[in-house]
Amino acid sequence: AYSYKTNPLLAPYIHQAGCSLQVTSLQHLNQAIKIVRNDQQKDCFFNTASLTADKIKFIASSSFQIVANSLYQIELINEVGKSVKKIIPFLIRIDTGTKVKDTPFSTSGAMLGLSCKQAKEILSQLSKYEWLKFIGIHNHAASQNTDLKSWKNNMRTIEKFILDLPKDIGLQVLNLGGGFPISYTNSKQLSIEKIFSQSFGP
Repeated sequence: AYSYKTNPLLAPYIHQAGCSLQVTSLQHLNQAIKIVRNDQQKDCFFNTASLTADKIKFIASSSFQIVANSLYQIELINEVGKSVKKIIPFLIRIDTGTKVKDTPFSTSGAMLGLSCKQAKEILSQLSKYEWLKFIGIHNHAASQNTDLKSWKNNMRTIEKFILDLPKDIGLQVLNLGGGFPISYTNSKQLSIEKIFSQSFGP
């Protein structure tokens, strides 16, 4: 999914090319809804650390999936779903605790996401969240990440977490966020090809 806030002017063209969208504000959600067909909204995401009941109600009026960053957000989404009588699809954000070097933009340990242990406990009690539908997992360890070891450690932790899940959990989506380093002046480089071959390979 393309992060809409990165370049809202470019987002419509990237979406037309076949990429889904991730938005982080109601302003951008309003804009995104105008360019994403109803049947395509189910493949798009809303993700913010500052989720409120009013925001959830507005998101629920679309088909965007909500990324939950905490137990509080999960319980709040469930309460709103009950109030509007709509089952809301959601993803759990996982913080693997992976230490990332070479970038000031690490989100690991920044209270953005649940630990693997916390997420497993919540997923083992999904039946109590009657107005939620678990769709998948979201993870974003850092932006401008050129630390190849952290890419590999992060992916291996996510892999183990998924393999340990019950087979009937209903996992449909694995949203790995971004973090791929972009070429800036004097910035360290690491190709996407190298990241994928080292982190996602055998």
